[in-house]
Amino acid sequence: MEPSHLKALYDNPGPFASVYLVTERADPEAGHPIEQRWRELRGRLAADGADEPTLEAIDAAVGSDRGQPSPYGQAIFAAGAAVLLQEQLRAPTMLDRTAFGPLPDILPLLAQTLDFSSYQLVLADRTGADVQGHAGGGVDERARRAAQVVAAQEEESLRAEALDRYAGRLATGGAVEGLIPTVVALRRGDADTLLISLGSKVLDAWLWWGPEPGQLAAHPEELTDMCSPQTRRDKAGNVLVRAAVQNGSRILVLAGGEPGPANGVGAVLRHT
Repeated sequence: MEPSHLKALYDNPGPFASVYLVTERADPEAGHPIEQRWRELRGRLAADGADEPTLEAIDAAVGSDRGQPSPYGQAIFAAGAAVLLQEQLRAPTMLDRTAFGPLPDILPLLAQTLDFSSYQLVLADRTGADVQGHAGGGVDERARRAAQVVAAQEEESLRAEALDRYAGRLATGGAVEGLIPTVVALRRGDADTLLISLGSKVLDAWLWWGPEPGQLAAHPEELTDMCSPQTRRDKAGNVLVRAAVQNGSRILVLAGGEPGPANGVGAVLRHT
């Protein structure tokens, strides 16, 4: 995935409230439980320090996916009394989740890269083919499911190619694995593709960063040596994604059990 649309998100100084809310409405009476669960999540964010204006901005966004083609949930990111980004979740594996901190909790969103809101569907029979264009909203179930199948097959192929490329480059020195080598590659602006395995313990380790794209480190003293005027820390997963987005790197999020880099993180290098 090339998450260039996330750059504007990281231009905001934060702190960020991140919300993942399941909004599947197979049950016509599902609206009330959704609102009730959001109130519970809202309480968690408030307890973690989220300000009321930012929570009110999220209030207005919750439920805005109503009427969209079979959304499974919403991902909402807000700061400074404004919603900065919201996306529909298209996979039924997500659970309700919140976070409030200096960086957005973006990894769960990146793990769901498929977007079926706009696509072309070819319906073929014995007499020929009919090409139908759709741009979200009012999409019939058959069309939606067909688009999901096609997109999933394409994604699976792209993921396999990316992993093969990583393994081949790793064997010849054109890729790295492990947290520190990956931090160094991102610091140098040399990461073409960042690979992250969901569930890896290393993603919960602390990393420090400064305002510039290449300012990230495993120890705050390293940022002092870079003359960074500001030092902040967050979980490694959040800091790595921020650096990758700011450096224009691709990001590949791997599910548990998929082959990938040792210790859960790695990078394909731009230069060898």
